[in-house]
Amino acid sequence: MVLNPNSFQNVILEQGDILYISEKTSIIMVHGEVAFPNGIEYSNGLNTKNYIEQIGDFSQKSNKSKVIVIQQNGKAELVSKTAKIQQGNEILVLPKAQTKGIELTHGITQVIYQIAVAVKVALDL
Repeated sequence: MVLNPNSFQNVILEQGDILYISEKTSIIMVHGEVAFPNGIEYSNGLNTKNYIEQIGDFSQKSNKSKVIVIQQNGKAELVSKTAKIQQGNEILVLPKAQTKGIELTHGITQVIYQIAVAVKVALDL
């Protein structure tokens, strides 16, 4: 759970709850559909595209318009490639959504296969 800094005083902890306070880090983690997912040292003024380029750029399966930045407090948001990154952020590049064409082709080939099997059975009788 990510707490809102303006109202976290109102949260009631129960027995067994674990409170995790992340430590500051100077590493930017880049995950998802990128060439070589890795951690990179933070440099002031770089944007998401700069960090992605440092690890080999986007993969062929990446959706370049779907980049998520996860802040150290757990807040995640969809951002542009030119968004500025803060120390300790993580960058996640999402994959392209598969098209319906692949599913349609699979369905059609399955029907054709079943018809071919039925014809073969009928001719062998």
